Parts: sequence; C-alpha cells; structure tokens
Amino acid sequence: MENALKRSWSLPLLTLAVALLGVSTGHAVTKTSGASGVWNAGATWVGGVPPDPGDDVVIKPTHTVTVTNNASCNSISFDNNAANPSILSVNAGCALTVATNITLRNAAGANTTAGIQGAGAVSCVTLTVGGYVAPTANATVILTNTIASLSIAGDLTVRSRRVSGKNSTATFTLNSGSVSVGGTAILNADNGATAALTLAGGAQTGTLTLSGAAPFSRPGAGTGTFTANGTSATVIYSGDAQTVDPVAYRSLTLS
Repeated sequence: MENALKRSWSLPLLTLAVALLGVSTGHAVTKTSGASGVWNAGATWVGGVPPDPGDDVVIKPTHTVTVTNNASCNSISFDNNAANPSILSVNAGCALTVATNITLRNAAGANTTAGIQGAGAVSCVTLTVGGYVAPTANATVILTNTIASLSIAGDLTVRSRRVSGKNSTATFTLNSGSVSVGGTAILNADNGATAALTLAGGAQTGTLTLSGAAPFSRPGAGTGTFTANGTSATVIYSGDAQTVDPVAYRSLTLS
C-alpha cells in the first residue's frame, strides 16, 4: 500500500518540480524582440530570455537583431505591422541555422520591409515573402538580402495577392552576397498582380545559385518576374538537366 501511494505521488511531484525549477519540457515557444540588440542577450527579447534552438523567433519593426555567435532556432518571422524594417544581421564567422522557415508576411494595408544582412551565414529550409493576408489597400512587401551567405534548402516563395482590385506586391531583392536555392523559386501572383525576384537592386553584386530540378515555377495567373541582369550580378544553374529561365543575364553559369 505504501509503495502504491509513493508511485501515485511521483508524477504530480515531478510535474511540480519541473514547473518550479523552469526545466524545459522540449516544447517550442515564441520569442519576440523587444529592442535592437544581440541575439543571445536577454535584453533583446520580451521576457528577458534569448531563443532556444527549438523556439520560433519574431523580429519586430525597427529592431535589428545581431548574431554574434553560432545560434539556431526553429523559425523566424519578420513582423508585418509597420513599414519600418525588421533586420536580422549575422556577424562574420557566425552562422544562424533555422530548422524550418524564414517568413516576411504582407500586411493588409501597409508596406512592409525586412532585411537579412551581415558578413556571416544563414541557412533555412524554406523562405517566403508575402501572401498571408488579403490586401485592403495597394501595398508592397519587400525582403532584401545583403548577407554574405543565405542557403535555402527547399523553396523560395514570393507570393503576391490581389483582392477586390487591391494588390499586395511581394519582392525578394538580392542586392549582394550569395543566395542558394535547393528547391524551386516560386513566383506566385494572382491575376493582375506581380511577384518579383530581382538581382538589380542596391549594389547589384549578388550571386544566385539554383540547384533544384525545376529552378522556377509561376503557378499563379499573374506575372512572376525574374530580373537577373544587375550590373555585376551572377546566376548559376548547378543542377542536372535544368531549364534556364528565358530572361536577360549579366553573368550566367551552367555547371
């Protein structure tokens, strides 16, 4: 009888101990930036605790979050409630590993912008610009890359929507640095809208490497534009039997 009572109390006591001691149960939580600052500093985040490897991260407008040591998380979302940019910066010699997706969502009636920058490296499984909210006014959603290395294992999706004559126009701009896409660059626009991938912004020195079997897809009824002829831009098709997108190139490599 005594042993049975001990066993019946063991689970509640263990649960209580985990709660009191703050021991992680392995469930991802959302960490939202509260100010600009260093990734692993508590002062950067609401609640004062930096992201754990399994956490979902939200970077708010006007905030620049800087990675100064190797770090990882489950996902990153750039908040979409203001036109002021959200910035992710990674220092030289540092790598940020994102287990799933990086996302910049559109806003219903406001322009939204975000940037990935620095001399370091970022890797993720997918990256998506725009497409989540039905527009109530004409607006743009622009994600700009200037980081030295951005590796997307799967798809890069640029999604523009048009609802009741209002457009949410999405653009991924590769100004400088190297971006590799292991899946497909999906330029998906509703009828009357345009989704854009461009290497003709900023310094125009970016390198885009496409290794997927189907480098591009344009599934929507609208227009998907790929601008590859920035003044010093390079596009590399590195897969087998790929179809080269029929646009003007400044520097084109087939490997």
